[in-house]
Amino acid sequence: MPIYLTCVQIVAATERFLESEGMSGGDIKNVKFYVASGVTRTLCKMVSPPAAKIALSIPDPKNIDVSVFKESARRVSRVYSSLSAKSDGDTVARGTELMRRLTNLYKSDFRKKKAKKK
Repeated sequence: MPIYLTCVQIVAATERFLESEGMSGGDIKNVKFYVASGVTRTLCKMVSPPAAKIALSIPDPKNIDVSVFKESARRVSRVYSSLSAKSDGDTVARGTELMRRLTNLYKSDFRKKKAKKK
């Protein structure tokens, strides 16, 4: 149960951030889970973090730095806007292309960071 609560708190914090940025309700609905996913990936430094890694990396979602939300929202908005130019936002949010592209971006980022450490 604790990981479920952590995930709910991450999504709630993401929603509050997006509201504070002046995003419309419809767009918040469409992107909040993608932004929350990006925040989680960034903090865990993994594309698909297991529950145990999330719990260790994000012990208190209320303390997530705003810069992490900003970077994740920027990334999601860029891809979402690009796809929404060809289709409506609701269709983009329900489809698989947005998550596929975002996953590929994170994979690329994490590969680059690994290569720099070597």
